[in-house]
Amino acid sequence: MRTMSYRIALSGLAAVLLALTVFGVSSALRTNHATQRVSVSSELSSAYERARFAVGEEESLERKYRLEPGPAVRAKFDHAAQELEAALRETNHLGAETDRRQTVHLLSVHRTFLRATHRLFAAVDARDTKRVLAIDADQVDPRFAVIEDGVAGLATAQRLVAARDLNGLRDTERSVLTATPLAFALGLLLLGVLTVLLARINRQLAQQARDSEHNALHDALTGLQTACCSPTGWSTPSTRPAGTPRCSRSS
Repeated sequence: MRTMSYRIALSGLAAVLLALTVFGVSSALRTNHATQRVSVSSELSSAYERARFAVGEEESLERKYRLEPGPAVRAKFDHAAQELEAALRETNHLGAETDRRQTVHLLSVHRTFLRATHRLFAAVDARDTKRVLAIDADQVDPRFAVIEDGVAGLATAQRLVAARDLNGLRDTERSVLTATPLAFALGLLLLGVLTVLLARINRQLAQQARDSEHNALHDALTGLQTACCSPTGWSTPSTRPAGTPRCSRSS
């Protein structure tokens, strides 16, 4: 019975250690997963914000070129266009399938917008005001509206996602910080209880072994030592060589 109790206590000790290990690993995995989500969503939000800024730069420089045409303004416009496409390509790489579909569409519209803008710039250089207004109204503005609305909508939505993921990370960290001390305190308490129980069972088993040895060497009624047999003859336990078998009382 005591041997069975010893095995149960030892199994309980192993189970507590295993549970604490699993808890620690799972907590680390939860925190790591939440951190990765925040990292990706923050990078994606940053890319959309850069795209939105580049859209505003394009619009401003396109208007400025109509008033002050020149290579410096044209170069700044081209740089803004490159920044927008780079930001959209980054969102295409970081985002989910929905983001990829929308950014591919925006990149396609942006290419047609650039071709229309180059025609507008050529009309400005030719001082053809009528053609400038026609290209602006029929080709540039409609495409720019699609780009501006699309980028602004995606940037706003991703900013909300990034804020939600950040709040999720904070909630995860709070729950882990709260649960970890409680779990380890409970685990240490159980370890202490099981350790004490194991020590008690060990003492009982040791006492049982001593009692069995005493009973084997003494008569149950008289309490006298029994005789022992050895290869050299009958002897008392004090003279019995080590390793020789015990025997019953001689007749």
